Amino acid sequence: MGGTRIFDAIQAHLENGALIAGTSAGAAVFSDTMIYEGKSEEGLFKGSVLSTSGFGFVNKIIFDTHFMARGRIGRLIQIVTSNPTCTGVGIGEDSGVILRGDGVAEVVGSGQVIIVDGCGIGTSNIMDILPGNPLPWKMFEFIRWWMDMDTILRKDSSQTIVIADTGVSMIEIKELRALRGPNRHTRHTAIFMVLDIKDYEDLPSDKIDGFSDRLLTLMPTLQEHGCSIGKPGGFIQRLERGTWAGHIIEHIAIELQCLAGMSIGYGKTIDTSQRGIYLVVFRYLVESAGLKAAEVAVSLFEAVTREKFFDVDQAVSDLKILREAHMLGPTTWSIVKEAQSRGIPFIRLNQDSHIQLGHGAHQKQIQASITCQTSAIAVETADEKTRVKTYLKNAGIPVPEGQVVSSEEEAVTVLNNLARALSSSRMWEIMVTGPQSM
Repeated sequence: MGGTRIFDAIQAHLENGALIAGTSAGAAVFSDTMIYEGKSEEGLFKGSVLSTSGFGFVNKIIFDTHFMARGRIGRLIQIVTSNPTCTGVGIGEDSGVILRGDGVAEVVGSGQVIIVDGCGIGTSNIMDILPGNPLPWKMFEFIRWWMDMDTILRKDSSQTIVIADTGVSMIEIKELRALRGPNRHTRHTAIFMVLDIKDYEDLPSDKIDGFSDRLLTLMPTLQEHGCSIGKPGGFIQRLERGTWAGHIIEHIAIELQCLAGMSIGYGKTIDTSQRGIYLVVFRYLVESAGLKAAEVAVSLFEAVTREKFFDVDQAVSDLKILREAHMLGPTTWSIVKEAQSRGIPFIRLNQDSHIQLGHGAHQKQIQASITCQTSAIAVETADEKTRVKTYLKNAGIPVPEGQVVSSEEEAVTVLNNLARALSSSRMWEIMVTGPQSM
């Protein structure tokens, strides 16, 4: 298109102050240097990301699109490392960046934008690295920002990046994991989350204008939560009197699971001696859905506080998909329900139907309808090397790190990872599956 009358017309309109817009490759081509090829999973291997000349509407900025959905952070890091005077802008789904003539960029939409700044790179040996080899992290320094629609990016005369955030700081999930057995918080399985609510420490729910009404409009069934009051509407009273982000996120995560057909009721939030740090614990029925509910609850809370659109129906639909994919089968579930009715706790040992009933010397295990009274479970487990390693690792026994691959391309990628792991004296192994062994 370069050199054509269409291009010249676009260029003329831009110089006269017209708004020029592009999406996907149409956005990437705006810069003077653009990415045109490179697999996301190979982004940090030399030569895997290819660039060419773009339209040059924007100088010293390189765009990459579909950024979060396709995991393209590695691509952008490599291209900025190769062009350190440029700033990388990764645009997520349903988001965009408006570049103004005064050097100000504004993020719009419900998604996010990642900034990779190469200005801090001093010396680099990227030219000495052979194609196909990993880029060592020590060879450069980069700064990365996560921006949403409330953020403005400004480039001043010294060509440094200045971030001006028009809202409060985003909540950070510092730790998120599943507690698969009795723990210090509950004797049931639970999701454990450490939250840093940052500026929201000074903003309980009664200090955020219209927060309760907006939240209840999105999730009216929260009115049924009794909370510490012990009766329906109790949680609403807590909202009106003022409660903090961690507690609200706990209730949102519980209700999201209930809306997705996984009825649970237990949860608690504990403050700590560190400002803004809270421990959030709530039950789950399906581990993957519980973990996802925790992340979605944080996003929903921030959307409500910032008066942004949030698709609750889509979030619930996603949780239902996880429920159907990982829920116990009818035979296993009927056995687990009977055990629960007799006060026998259970632990799900994998994503299939391997269940531990009880604890200690008197525990029993089942897999679907097979019991540990036979050797069938032990034989099947021993035949599956990956499962054996997982069980040993969960028990605190050192095992080689490894990855199952099914193609030559995957094997090469893992081998490159192996080269890095060997330099840190870690144990690794590779398993190859499929019709051809390597």
